[in-house]
Amino acid sequence: MTARAPHRQNARLRAAGPAVRAELPDGITAWSVTRGSVIRALAGDPRISREPRRHRPGLAAVPEGWPMGPLALQQNFFNLYGDEHRSGRRRMTPSFSPRRVAALRPGIEATTADLVAALRDLGPDGAVDVRLALSRPLTMTVICDLFGVPADLRPRIGGAMDIMVTTTTTTEQTAPHRARIDVAPAELLDRKRREPGPDLASDVAAVATGEGTGQSEQESRDTLFLMLGVGYKTAVIRRGESILLGFGAAGRDPQLQPDRPDDFDPTRPSKEHLAFGHGPHFCLGAPLARLKAEVALDGLFSAYPGTGLDPSRPAPARMEPAVVNGPAELWIVPEPAAAAPAP
Repeated sequence: MTARAPHRQNARLRAAGPAVRAELPDGITAWSVTRGSVIRALAGDPRISREPRRHRPGLAAVPEGWPMGPLALQQNFFNLYGDEHRSGRRRMTPSFSPRRVAALRPGIEATTADLVAALRDLGPDGAVDVRLALSRPLTMTVICDLFGVPADLRPRIGGAMDIMVTTTTTTEQTAPHRARIDVAPAELLDRKRREPGPDLASDVAAVATGEGTGQSEQESRDTLFLMLGVGYKTAVIRRGESILLGFGAAGRDPQLQPDRPDDFDPTRPSKEHLAFGHGPHFCLGAPLARLKAEVALDGLFSAYPGTGLDPSRPAPARMEPAVVNGPAELWIVPEPAAAAPAP
């Protein structure tokens, strides 16, 4: 399985059956599930576990430095099961409460306004990569502000996140860079223990670690990185066998969207989707993600209501990580509102 043509690949897997054997990097196999109804059923089934150390007998066969390891094998509540997962999730839930997320709106609006204003300084062809110019910097700024990441650590955190979600390289290619994944969050936690503030990194740093606490320092680092980064959906099917739940494929399932399932159509009567997961692992950050999308789209199209895709460029390539769904770049031509005719 790769991520270079994910939607065609998912369509083939969906047609082949409700669960299909697939090969992940380094020869690791899993059952790929791409039908929306099956994903929903498995994600909410208490017999399904994300905790590989307890429920995957073949874990020892996973090579050191496995490209998917930083996500699939993280030691935090994300990959815990049952009461342990619920306890860890409860500790982090207040950090994403509606009140705390709503308080972020003015900052998100200000950052969006600055980024949209910068689109005026376009190149000679008037086109801009909106992912590079708006989406990525807005996301990094908001999440780093939320976690109180100092300015000097932000490039390193961003670089570590890129490494974490890279799943298309070999173990040998990625192993030398894996240490960077731990270094940046470890330094951030150390700073927050010395100088705590009203931010989420301080919340994570405040949880005691070590003997007798029930949480290791590695778990704190992984929890911080989970909240900074992105989620990856793996589970276990017949006892000890892994599953890859294709949440990114569910929205294109013809059973869920019979009419043009591959077309983006925000006017569809049905708004059902699994973009934020389902069941006990439903994304904690969903309210923040919705707020960022709302503010960014409103800011862009209020300033440039005639914006459309750049017709001179080919269809964009996909992002390579198998755990991230989207184009690697997206070139648009921002068009401001037409000037009112002279009286």
